[in-house]
Amino acid sequence: MEAIEIVVYLAIALIIGALILGFIAGWDAPGAYQKLRGIFSGTDEPGYREVTTDDFPKSVLSFWDSCGLGMKDAEETIYVKDEGVLNMTSLFDEVKRASLCKSLQSATFDCGANEDVLFDEIETPSVVVLRCEKATGTLSITG
Repeated sequence: MEAIEIVVYLAIALIIGALILGFIAGWDAPGAYQKLRGIFSGTDEPGYREVTTDDFPKSVLSFWDSCGLGMKDAEETIYVKDEGVLNMTSLFDEVKRASLCKSLQSATFDCGANEDVLFDEIETPSVVVLRCEKATGTLSITG
């Protein structure tokens, strides 16, 4: 009987310890719960976000910031749902308007000294893939 009590106490202590460490480390428990619930119920959300052509530059800037301005490899998929055209001009008009030429740069568009973005014109609606490449320090946008 004492052996069972010890095993139960150790199991409870491990669970409580894991919860405390998760709290200290900033574990996103609600996010993990939602993800697990989606996996087990079969209603997992798609692996992309939906944005409009007007919100696309903000999404690009947010992604560029999240990948450390090209300092780490990362990838994100976005679905641009309304009709329009995405190009470097519309992107850097928004970058200039937000005064963020020091973070996302393009010498071609008079916004900094480097060429941080590789981007061909994309007609929407379309699925767009944003990719940070650490080796080159660039942001690749493909549709």
